[in-house]
Amino acid sequence: MKPFWSRTVVTQRILDPRQIETLDPSAIPRIRLPERSVF
Repeated sequence: MKPFWSRTVVTQRILDPRQIETLDPSAIPRIRLPERSVF
């Protein structure tokens, strides 16, 4: 589970704080980075 959270943290840094609060951590990679959503 550590690699999953690591990628989520990196994705959250790319997004704006407001978007992070609105979107769920598991939904961010799918919406913003569909190409890198390997999991």
